[in-house]
Amino acid sequence: MEHVFGIDIGGSAIKLGIVDDSGHVVAKDTFPLSDIDTLDELVFGTAKRLTCLANIHRLSPVAIGISAPGHCDRLTGEAIDGTGNVPPLKRGSFPVRLSIATGLPSTIDNDGVCATRGELEYGAGRHANSFALITIGTGIGGALVIDRHIAIGANAKPPEFGAMVLEPGHSSIRHGLRGTLEDLASGKAIISAYAHRTGEQVQSLDVDTIRRRALQGDRHALAAFDTMARYVAQAFGTMINLTAIDLCLVGGGVSLAGDFLLDRIRRNLPNHAWPYLVQDVTIAPTAHGNDSGLIGAAVTIRQRLGRTNDGEDGIFHPTGHSESGGR
Repeated sequence: MEHVFGIDIGGSAIKLGIVDDSGHVVAKDTFPLSDIDTLDELVFGTAKRLTCLANIHRLSPVAIGISAPGHCDRLTGEAIDGTGNVPPLKRGSFPVRLSIATGLPSTIDNDGVCATRGELEYGAGRHANSFALITIGTGIGGALVIDRHIAIGANAKPPEFGAMVLEPGHSSIRHGLRGTLEDLASGKAIISAYAHRTGEQVQSLDVDTIRRRALQGDRHALAAFDTMARYVAQAFGTMINLTAIDLCLVGGGVSLAGDFLLDRIRRNLPNHAWPYLVQDVTIAPTAHGNDSGLIGAAVTIRQRLGRTNDGEDGIFHPTGHSESGGR
């Protein structure tokens, strides 16, 4: 059985895994992004942990797939857009540097796209023709699948679900947009809103703490989850109205709240989608929870290695060159 490494770079931590050719994560590790200030630290810290993980489990992965926020150039591996939460990615080509450090070919793709790819191939979307996935963590991502194909833009531009404007007059503003899904419903957003209501420090809170308090009847915590569910339902409703999909998946770290969150999304959905369309819609968690991105990153490198060299594979080799000749 052949194994590859999967790396999922989130807003607060980096998850590492070894994934077999059936999509199973056979080994995992994680480390906080707060420990990383430079690209060198990101490269060598990651390479060291990958080596340790492989040695401990006596496995020899043959390649590396990377899931990361934003959009990286297929030819160079360098960040183009949307990597504000991970500053080291802006300072060079992480996949090229990591390939040189480990001696393994690598590739990089958007985190929402990778999570969707993981669920499409090995998860809750495996038998679905079309579906949407919204990942909710520190930020918000995801992708839309139509006829078993992930919808992406020209030059592999990924969708930006978190940038959907749901409240144009809202006080929050990011990149000139007011009231985006990410600013209203991400883990970071509900922690901030909860802290504002209670006077607590943001640093002392996390989503799981707020969920536990909600289950105990804390009205501020309940309000935070109700707000998140309403906006996520609004986003799903818009996609249902546009595409008539009948499966909506919720992934990312916040999805671990389970039916406590999903039931609230289900209750809100009819307020945002056409009645004839919404009656057949299923709201479900991803099959792999917070591992969808790891699995999708592994799927990505397997798929690209299996293709002929068409100039767009975006595979980076230990020499620092991609299949398409970029650096």
